[in-house]
Amino acid sequence: MLTNRVTVRVQLESSCKKMLDELCDRRGMTQIAVMTRLVNWFVEQNELIQAAVLGQLSAQAQQELARRLLQQMVGGRSRGPR
Repeated sequence: MLTNRVTVRVQLESSCKKMLDELCDRRGMTQIAVMTRLVNWFVEQNELIQAAVLGQLSAQAQQELARRLLQQMVGGRSRGPR
């Protein structure tokens, strides 16, 4: 089955490109595979998570988000393995 694919260019600082290369080597993945998974994950997140990742939240909002995420993580652990 063929799917429609679009190619998007990304501009990186050389230090970031080096870290991406190292990540790809460690994971045995191509840059395209890594970037595709990252972008797919990002666009599926809710607006709050997207804003946090993009650095668009106030310090107070970041603290509240961190608190809620930690509560969810702790709550998930108390339920045991799924």
